Amino acid sequence: RFNDWLAEARTQRGLNWNVDATVDGDRVVIVTALAPQGPLSDAVVTVRATHPLGRLPERDLVFRSVGKGRFVSTTALPAGRWLLRVDVRHGHEDARFDDEIPA
Repeated sequence: RFNDWLAEARTQRGLNWNVDATVDGDRVVIVTALAPQGPLSDAVVTVRATHPLGRLPERDLVFRSVGKGRFVSTTALPAGRWLLRVDVRHGHEDARFDDEIPA
C-alpha cells in the first residue's frame, strides 16, 4: 500500500494545484482551488474537520461553489483549532490536502 501512496503523491504533485482553506468571522470555511490553467470552479470539494485533541467529534463539511475557484461551507465550524483534510475532485482527477484552521 505504501507504493500506492507514493504513486498518488507523485500524481498529485504533477497536477500542480494550489488549494488553500481559511475561515471567515462567522467560522465558515472557504476553500480556494486553483490550477495552472485557472480556477477549478467546477470542482467538487469536501472536507473532514478533526479537532486536534479529540474534544469535539469529527465533522464532514459540504461546500458550494461561489465562482472563481472559491467554495464556501454550508455550515460553520465551532470555535477552536481544527485540522482539515480537503478533498478536491475535478473531472477524473482528485487530490487531497491537509490544512489547519487556528483557534
